[in-house]
Amino acid sequence: MDQLGGGDPAMGFELVAASIRADASDLKTFMDALAVKLEQALPGMVLVERDGGLFRKERKVKAIRVQLEDRMYELSRAGLQVEAKVSHQVRGITLKNEVLRLEAWIAELSHHLTRHAESSAEARAALERLVT
Repeated sequence: MDQLGGGDPAMGFELVAASIRADASDLKTFMDALAVKLEQALPGMVLVERDGGLFRKERKVKAIRVQLEDRMYELSRAGLQVEAKVSHQVRGITLKNEVLRLEAWIAELSHHLTRHAESSAEARAALERLVT
C-alpha cells in the first residue's frame, strides 16, 4: 500500500487533509509550517509572500497562494486570524472569490490536490511529498 491510501481517492484525500490540519493547531506557526510544506511539495504552483525586509531575522509568512488548474487557493494573515479564500479563474481573470472557514479551505484544497494527483505521476509524487 502506498502513501496515498492504496489507490483509494477518499483515503488519499483524508491523508492530505490530516497533514494540513496537523499544522493548524497553532495558528501562530501554521502559516509558516504550511508554506514550507507546500513550497517543497508543489514547486512552481505555490507563491509565498513574507513580511519584512532582507535583513530581518525572522520573516513571517504573510500570504500563501496555490494555483491548481482554474482555482487559486489563498491564505493570508488578518491580524491574529487567518483569512482563507478560493478564487475561480479563467485565463488569468478572476470570475468568483469565495471566503471560507479554514477547515473548509483545507478540505477543498486537499480534495483538489487528490483529484489532481490522479491525473499525472508528477502530481502524485508531489502529493506524496506533502503527506510525508
